[in-house]
Amino acid sequence: MKLYMALSYLISRYSIASERITTTEYSARRLIAPSDSEEGNISNRRVYVIVFEPEK
Repeated sequence: MKLYMALSYLISRYSIASERITTTEYSARRLIAPSDSEEGNISNRRVYVIVFEPEK
């Protein structure tokens, strides 16, 4: 859900073409904190976005 919210925000707010954005979800596969506490769960809820330069 956060991923799609972040993408929608970038596309609408900054007029970034969707084909310039790539996403990958790592949620359960690449934890940055143990998920046995609320603090750990919050740390693991993150979104990385890569925006590519338009092709010339």
